[in-house]
Amino acid sequence: MAIPAVSVALSKFNDALSETQCGADEHVEELVTELTWMQCFLVDGEKTAQGRVRTDIWSSAIERLAVCAQELNYGGGGGHSNKSRDFANLNARFASLRAKIQPFLTCQAPSSDSANTTPAPDFGSGIQIPKEILVGAWGGPGGSKWDFKPKGLIKQITIIHGTVIDSITFTGVSADGRVEAPIKLGGPGGSKTIQVNINGPSEYLRGVSGTYGNYHGLTVLRSIKFETNVTTRGPHGTNDGTPFSFAVQDGKIVGFHGRAGDYVDAIGVYVTSI
Repeated sequence: MAIPAVSVALSKFNDALSETQCGADEHVEELVTELTWMQCFLVDGEKTAQGRVRTDIWSSAIERLAVCAQELNYGGGGGHSNKSRDFANLNARFASLRAKIQPFLTCQAPSSDSANTTPAPDFGSGIQIPKEILVGAWGGPGGSKWDFKPKGLIKQITIIHGTVIDSITFTGVSADGRVEAPIKLGGPGGSKTIQVNINGPSEYLRGVSGTYGNYHGLTVLRSIKFETNVTTRGPHGTNDGTPFSFAVQDGKIVGFHGRAGDYVDAIGVYVTSI
């Protein structure tokens, strides 16, 4: 349960940073960086048997700190000095845990020689993604699992919605410029159609946000917004319910995953470095 706990905390404080923008508290920015490091460690560890052994050892400690992060109050009442102290204390605990984890990590170098490894990247200077990772999904448990990872670039996203996000269609383009067959997730409903065109390779996706909530007894996406390095598209849909938000500064979104049935129940992302 460590990954969901970290994802919830990240969503909360990414939203806080988006709202405060340039006036963001440095303690909150540091907490987001620490949470992102832990998320990368946990998600990356799921890919190999050796990684799962490592994450099993540390996941309980990470989950406890992530739950503490969820309970921190940013904004609202309370003294600023007390809040700063709370954030500073939690950041120190995260840093201490990270220092204990890092000596046991290696990151596979891009070589056929399996013995050729390099130290795990340092996240102290900002949010960096060491290699492709899976993040999320946000939304409900209904529908069936789906996965979209084009061989080349994400070219177009078509959103059909009414009160909720009824369907999303992804279109990719291969490295040699051939348009791949579109993949539609969701059902036949919806009254409004929105097309998001991404003019790659100079333009690429770097963030996704939106809301999810109850609709006829199902928890589904109610709105969605996409952010590229050039502009923001959305939000599209009904902007109420539980918010979620994810953005990467030194990387890009290269695919999506989630759940869908008659509607788009949940969405998550694949992220890699630039």
